[in-house]
Amino acid sequence: MERVITSTLFFFLATPVMAQQDPRLTPFLPSGDTTPSTVLNGHVLGGDPTVWPGAPDLFFRSKDWGGSTLPLDDGTPKLYVRSLVLTDKGDAVDLAIRRAGPDNSPKSGAPKVVHPGVNLGQIYWQAWGGSSLSPRGYWKAGKGGNGRVASIYARADGPQTAVSRPGKICLATTPSGKGGSPVERFCIDNEGTPVLYLDGKLRRVELGGDCGKGYSCLRVKK
Repeated sequence: MERVITSTLFFFLATPVMAQQDPRLTPFLPSGDTTPSTVLNGHVLGGDPTVWPGAPDLFFRSKDWGGSTLPLDDGTPKLYVRSLVLTDKGDAVDLAIRRAGPDNSPKSGAPKVVHPGVNLGQIYWQAWGGSSLSPRGYWKAGKGGNGRVASIYARADGPQTAVSRPGKICLATTPSGKGGSPVERFCIDNEGTPVLYLDGKLRRVELGGDCGKGYSCLRVKK
């Protein structure tokens, strides 16, 4: 089911479709409390209805869209927006990226602790390009790569407990001749130590010897 929303987007979303105390939301709310919620079933489209659906402003897909000819065919539920502005007065805004375990578990299952080394989420970039799957091009390369030219992501850098949540953040880019699978180039681990990608390996950056009066050097072990 699709709903086309133009200038009345705000009023449509403000109209309760099914208001209820939904216990399914409890594990995902910061306070852990159950609050009244509104559930919208089906796809929600917002924007100019004279172009292909969802192009200019907003498109929320609630289920898989297999076999679509649109460039928004990514295979899983997603939210598409042309731009996103986060703003507030008197407080810094937040963009939260969260992940719970276990892997490959049903959505109705209880959240579990994430294991060390697990990717907690990423921001990635893609460019429309050629594809071995279709002559018209695609976001995904289709030759063993995922079509991503660069990404920034975080990992759990140790056990995640109530008193210790160590993390690591990395920057990755895809080299020429690859189908879009970014390679880690630079990371900062939970101790603040930089790790550089040099000569095909990730190497820790260390504090070196004296580089002149009042200075110390950084060095990378071969």
